[in-house]
Amino acid sequence: MVEWPDGPDDPGPRTIAWLVSHLVEVFTERWEWTFGGRTRRRDDLVLAHPSAEAGVAALVEAVGAWREGIAGLSEDELWTVGRSQATPVDQQAPFAHLVLHLNRELIHHGAEITVLRDLYRASSAA
Repeated sequence: MVEWPDGPDDPGPRTIAWLVSHLVEVFTERWEWTFGGRTRRRDDLVLAHPSAEAGVAALVEAVGAWREGIAGLSEDELWTVGRSQATPVDQQAPFAHLVLHLNRELIHHGAEITVLRDLYRASSAA
């Protein structure tokens, strides 16, 4: 079960489960409000993955759907302002900015996951 921080300023625990679930919800919501039915929000997602494998599979699925949607766009569509309706920022920016933002999210949180795995492996608990 994912334990979300209490608010936007609460750093909360940065667990691998939290980071994977955060990426799943970010990619899923952005896909939904760009290529999908524009009905589901983050709060509608069930992110209680029963295992690490299930969490990783959900992340692979979410990122894969996002990449597939982007691959089908023309260059003009990539620069369309408001193509995604997920957030007010998305609605006001060229879609290519959102693509770059999600790339940064994946790199940033993927690096955090790697560091946590390295720390665990190097600890006496491993």
